Amino acid sequence: MLLLALGLIAGATPLGGCNEWFALGCTPGPDSGDPSGGVTGPLRILVSNDDGVHAEGIDVLVAALAGDPAYEVTVYAPAIDQSGSGDSDQCGTLSQTATTTLSGYPAVGVDGCPADAVTRGLAHMNAAGAPPHLVVTGINAGQNVSILVAQALSGTVGAAKTAVRAGIPALAVSQALPEPHDFASGATAAVTWIEEHREELLHGTAPLVLTNMNVPTCAPGTSIRGTIDDLPLALNPLLSLAPSNCASWLVLPPTDGIALQSGVISISEVWVP
Repeated sequence: MLLLALGLIAGATPLGGCNEWFALGCTPGPDSGDPSGGVTGPLRILVSNDDGVHAEGIDVLVAALAGDPAYEVTVYAPAIDQSGSGDSDQCGTLSQTATTTLSGYPAVGVDGCPADAVTRGLAHMNAAGAPPHLVVTGINAGQNVSILVAQALSGTVGAAKTAVRAGIPALAVSQALPEPHDFASGATAAVTWIEEHREELLHGTAPLVLTNMNVPTCAPGTSIRGTIDDLPLALNPLLSLAPSNCASWLVLPPTDGIALQSGVISISEVWVP
């Protein structure tokens, strides 16, 4: 709250959907065009999370992907909420149960950590001779920003780390506070990112990295201002508790947490040891 109070710029004017402070690397928001480039699919995607297979966020994400024949979606997620588990593994019995997401999409619930769910999903797809082109984790209920949270604590990011260690590019998606979370915006942002990288993912030329995406939840009457890539992770972990403020700009150097608070989708690369 103190950061918000100190950083407001009265009457700041966005430039093409992005504030001039953030202009470098700033691109239009997720509803600004079709960047697919005409590449055909299907793009095989393994979806997981840390909030559990029956969470709302993963349901909205899967619905956005599975409704498009360009994607082939497989869902393996923890049977129950495993938030804050980082990239721990081998927890629970590791048993697997056929189930569905909230909307009825076929899924497998794994009695284990998010990392275990991704490991099981990868094994299943590899055994079928159809390994994923991409692993997407989320949509998490709440942002995962800052070095401490994104690098060490987040199960959403931890599950994505497991994919990268197995040689699969990964996208971790989180929907910021306040509640109720605007998961639809998170799904739109995720699909836009996937389409922007579709060709290189299909052809196996995408960089083997973990991309951490955090999407603002904007109050009525305000909207997401754009996207900034390659943001550093914030030092202050309290930014993971701060709500989005899509009506104001912060007078601070941009990090993942600062951009997110200011109504901008933040995209950062997370180091995977």
